[in-house]
Amino acid sequence: MSLAERYFSSVELNDHLSLDGVDDLWTWLISGCRRPRPRQWYPDDTDKLFFRGQSDSSHALSNALFRRIAKEKGGSRVMERQLARVESAVIRSAREEGIGRHMTDGELLAVLQHHGGPTRLLDFSLDPMDALYFASESHD
Repeated sequence: MSLAERYFSSVELNDHLSLDGVDDLWTWLISGCRRPRPRQWYPDDTDKLFFRGQSDSSHALSNALFRRIAKEKGGSRVMERQLARVESAVIRSAREEGIGRHMTDGELLAVLQHHGGPTRLLDFSLDPMDALYFASESHD
């Protein structure tokens, strides 16, 4: 079974949207997926769909700060206190450079994240086209 076949048979969202393969996905994207109202993505009141625009599925739900620390540690366990300590150092360094005046730490982290800084924040969207942009923006 090819990677595409495994993906389309294993992801529940594909069942919701009746997507059986790459051709179906492409047709759906170009014909019916033009900035839908978020409510259209909810098949019923119990299902909520959120989209994560990342180009590497192996990242799962890990954040950039976690991945960076894990890589430096050679894949050994990353503790919350390590994440907090490094995140505090990132905030302190940014403020020393004059970034984030009149911002809370959370606001500063959001700005840093959107400029490539490692944070514990994760981006999600209600719109799959937003997620698709971020997943593919660096892959011309």
